Amino acid sequence: MSEFNNILERLKIEDISSVLKKNFEAEKMEKFFTVDESFIFQGNKLKLNNSNSIKLNFRTAGGLGDYKLLLILELSQEEGFPHSLITDFQKIMDDDTDKIVLWSLKKLPVDTLQSLKTQFINVVYLEPKEIEEIKMISNFFPISSQDYNYPVTLNKLCNQLVKRLKKLFHIVLSEIAAPIYDKEYGTDANLGTKAIMEFEEVILKSVVGKINYAKDRKGKRIAIDVGCGTGRHSFLIAQNFDFDKIYGFDFSPKMIEQANKSKKKKKEEAKTDDIKKKFNNVIFSIADLEYEDIHYENDFKGKVDLVIASFGMGSFIEDTAKILRRYHQWLKPGGQIILSFYNKSSIILQITPNWRDTSLAAHIDMENSTLQVKLSEDILFQIFCKPFDKDIESIIGRVFDIEKVFTYPTTMALLPNSLLKNKKAFEIFNKIDLNISDDKSYGVGHYVLVVANKPKHEQDENSRYERILDRLQNSSAKFEIIEHDLVLSVEDVKRVVGINDEKSMLKTIVFRIKDVKNKPFKYIAVVLQADKKVSKDKILEYVKQKYPLLEISKDHSKIATEREIIQLGFSIGGISPLGFFEEDNFMKIIDEDLQNVRPDYFYMGVGDNYKTLKLNKEDFESLTVDFEKMKI
Repeated sequence: MSEFNNILERLKIEDISSVLKKNFEAEKMEKFFTVDESFIFQGNKLKLNNSNSIKLNFRTAGGLGDYKLLLILELSQEEGFPHSLITDFQKIMDDDTDKIVLWSLKKLPVDTLQSLKTQFINVVYLEPKEIEEIKMISNFFPISSQDYNYPVTLNKLCNQLVKRLKKLFHIVLSEIAAPIYDKEYGTDANLGTKAIMEFEEVILKSVVGKINYAKDRKGKRIAIDVGCGTGRHSFLIAQNFDFDKIYGFDFSPKMIEQANKSKKKKKEEAKTDDIKKKFNNVIFSIADLEYEDIHYENDFKGKVDLVIASFGMGSFIEDTAKILRRYHQWLKPGGQIILSFYNKSSIILQITPNWRDTSLAAHIDMENSTLQVKLSEDILFQIFCKPFDKDIESIIGRVFDIEKVFTYPTTMALLPNSLLKNKKAFEIFNKIDLNISDDKSYGVGHYVLVVANKPKHEQDENSRYERILDRLQNSSAKFEIIEHDLVLSVEDVKRVVGINDEKSMLKTIVFRIKDVKNKPFKYIAVVLQADKKVSKDKILEYVKQKYPLLEISKDHSKIATEREIIQLGFSIGGISPLGFFEEDNFMKIIDEDLQNVRPDYFYMGVGDNYKTLKLNKEDFESLTVDFEKMKI
């Protein structure tokens, strides 16, 4: 166990509780909820109070009473969840609690997570490495300790927990809003918000229409609605277009509950069996796709025609690149994706109107990286928000071909809602906003809508994997292909495959050589142990020694982009050291230290993020005999 992990497991629960509450005060979060300092619970297994748990009370609209969330801190090492613990959870829920949140340092199985979710229990999993690698702490609160690393580790943990709690408050907002969502959202109470909902529907119909009437239909048509809420877009697609399956995912159990109620009602009201069948094609599931796996994800891979993440959904994701890679895995070549964000360049962040009446239900708070959502006149929610900017556009462009970027509404975002209630005024300003929605010289609408596609010209990842498999099968190598859920990092592989020795894990780094005349290769592939770092300067120095006439500097090379890796036929994080063939124009380098590694087997990518190759060390050396060897 590392020293950091050791300190993490030694943290006192009462210290975590104390520092978390101080963070709430520092970030002025308690204007959105109150902390119940008198909370006590005595169960069969659990003994809770305000030193090992925190109970938060959120106000709700419509006289429904407070929404109560209980954060339990002392179960961070729990994996089994015996019946006695589940019984205690049920007692807590019966005793005036709407949601339980568990902090966990254990990556729980999908079945366990889904089972807990059905009981309105969420798990905040924080990987120790994720906490350790935090470079900046927003709020640091000193605590008495002889070990300097103790308060640093404590504050790192609390910093990350606060960030994740802000995301969980989005679930609380969804839970509270679910029963009234369809009636209250998109009404005349917030005409700017209503306008963006209608605008998204126009864009969605346009994009889906192109898919629906495409002549090259092969196999079943599949759409995925990420953050589906009560199913508004899922039903729109089902009702108006010819799709075989529409999967709607939302992290809120109550939203999915409402979506299923709406589905049942729509089926009952359907006038023909054909329309009823269309609604049967819609499947709703509870899942937080940023942090969780789903059982049938392999069914999606390379088969999805459309992915939608609407109504600002993109801004609620911490790791944009990771979720985009996941979407890319799902889509077939040519598949369409619609992404919606709040806009960092929103005009309302640059001009402050001198009236309080607003046409928008949500406003960006750049200082705290949050979104303030107005549930009613006097009830606000604060949730995590990462607005769209050039960096996010660049990340999207690395993976997808961007077709259009819309920003909307612009003038209506500034205007008071009372003015827009005048029908003629709404028509005029809506027309202005529609006309400038895709004009790059403006780009200051409150929302950003990105329409993109997975390029058709990309090599099929499966074909690269099939060639690697053929190569292995035609040799006498001892190997195993380990199938698993989607992985996107070395840590993911270690977890799902159960690898404890990092020295047995290999990674492959690809550099692209550019702007060099008469270059004998286009790429350099470097194979080394997963826990080692590679120096570009050292690699280029070796290349110069091998090719003294080649005029190459570090400005002539860079690490290949995600798009370039995909175009080569690999999945991101799934590059295989055995996946380079003569026509690929690669210089291949391998770390000579690998021959001194003790394990009898190496684990490595095989060109597919759902599979890992376990290969005998001697056979690996035989299959990579043509690689240049250098000490990295």
